[in-house]
Amino acid sequence: MAFDRSKISMKKLQPPQQIKFTPGDVVCGELLGVEKIRLRDGGIAARYMIRDMETGEEFQFLGTTQIDQMLSPEDIGYYLEICYLGEDATVERNGRRMRVFEIAKSEFPVNSRAAAGQHQLEDGTYITDQDIPF
Repeated sequence: MAFDRSKISMKKLQPPQQIKFTPGDVVCGELLGVEKIRLRDGGIAARYMIRDMETGEEFQFLGTTQIDQMLSPEDIGYYLEICYLGEDATVERNGRRMRVFEIAKSEFPVNSRAAAGQHQLEDGTYITDQDIPF
């Protein structure tokens, strides 16, 4: 049986939109992932990825001290509402004011497989992080 590419439906993939919060911004969706990244200045930061469950759009943003204290990889699969309230002028470090967020998390995961560390492959099967040999 020959492979028939004409029977495959394709959609263009878009990279996740990078969010830079401004006061009043609200981001809602399922937490897809948390990863540590190296910044251009050599520092390390957490990058969070969220999928809007209504539109399917994916967003990513860098962690702040407050976000990193409230969220962790254990929250993957949960629905989050993240609201940026602004800066706290009373808390400053290295000339930068603390950014203040209000974060709400669903009581239960909206994606139990993701919360269990399972990831769906293109063919519909699931693997776990333990299945990846590195």
